[in-house]
Amino acid sequence: MIFWKEKAYEKLPALKNATKMLACGEDLGMVPDNVPDVMYHLDILRLIIERMPADERFVSSLSEVPYLSVVTTSSHDTSPLRAWWEENHDLTQRYYNEVMGWYGEAPNYASVEIIQEIIKRNLNSNAMMVILPIQDWLAMSEHFRKENAKSEQINIPADPYHYWNYRLHCNLEALIENQEWTDFLKNFIKESKRAY
Repeated sequence: MIFWKEKAYEKLPALKNATKMLACGEDLGMVPDNVPDVMYHLDILRLIIERMPADERFVSSLSEVPYLSVVTTSSHDTSPLRAWWEENHDLTQRYYNEVMGWYGEAPNYASVEIIQEIIKRNLNSNAMMVILPIQDWLAMSEHFRKENAKSEQINIPADPYHYWNYRLHCNLEALIENQEWTDFLKNFIKESKRAY
């Protein structure tokens, strides 16, 4: 672990200084414990997915997300929100009651209202950026969400035959020209911390 930290402080500043781009690193999964601290001290943004906590909690606390972060609901290697909701009912139930603060039995399928609540929580985090997959944005609309939530996953790392074959089922021009949809998104974002 110490070796990694020493090498990181030796190599990463040179990489950062070689460009004016904002640096972002993926520190998800099994990484040395000192990675987040090194990234913080080098002003490298962390990637945070609520359902992939870096500690022993069952989800990351979005209220504790550091400013030097990129928050997202899912990535190309994870299931989109709707499919995640269907994967493990016990976890979904716990999330529904403890994180969302909603009472009763969690539905088997993530409604538009559930997706909106989860996305709103991400938008209201302290992270510098919130970058969400288009599948999760579209899941906030009955009109634009695909029927089969699992078909929206971009890549399944464990399956060599399922890679990068997701295709958007509607064209971007139609989304842009849909005034009801664009007004909804504009107002939804305006009501969050992102509307400075």
